[in-house]
Amino acid sequence: MSSSTYFNGYNFIVNSFVLEKIHSYNLSLNEFLLLMYFLNTNDKHFVITDLKKSLKLSKEEILSSLNVLIEKGILFLETKKDDNGVIQEYVSLAKFFELLDHNDKLEDDKVEEIKKHIKDSCNYNLSDLDNEIIKAWIEKGFDVDLIKKSIDESIYNGSFDIRYIDNLLYNKDINNKKEEKKPIEPLFDYNWLEDDKK
Repeated sequence: MSSSTYFNGYNFIVNSFVLEKIHSYNLSLNEFLLLMYFLNTNDKHFVITDLKKSLKLSKEEILSSLNVLIEKGILFLETKKDDNGVIQEYVSLAKFFELLDHNDKLEDDKVEEIKKHIKDSCNYNLSDLDNEIIKAWIEKGFDVDLIKKSIDESIYNGSFDIRYIDNLLYNKDINNKKEEKKPIEPLFDYNWLEDDKK
């Protein structure tokens, strides 16, 4: 499945699988557009004038976005000589595709770890829907230990219940986010410096 993005008269295709993975990198719109440009073009030359024309971004915006993508290890620049011996800069997406493969492997390992924990804890036979929900937990970024604790809590309360565990995880996620937003209160509301002056 894919969606399309409009660039300078051309429809650039965005694969839904790639889009899903990109989301985890917290890219800005400009960074996302620059990455999409190079994912959709066969010409990997890094030419500012061409990018400005296609993306409708300033030189500063393009260079800033490029730096972020390089820092995040998503792409990098290579220099090569063309047929005339002129040195040209090219964008390489090799690291990006390596990251996708690596992340997939890590996610698969986490899913298998959770499935093993379920089998060892209660020998429950997971359905296809159960497997998809577990995979969704990992893709959302839930900690494996937190998932295991929620599974154990469900079993302790009577039986393995995937929907009960799902509710537990999302409630804990909401509570954690609320805790993160709480301001840190001072331990003592007392001005020691003023006291010393007395």
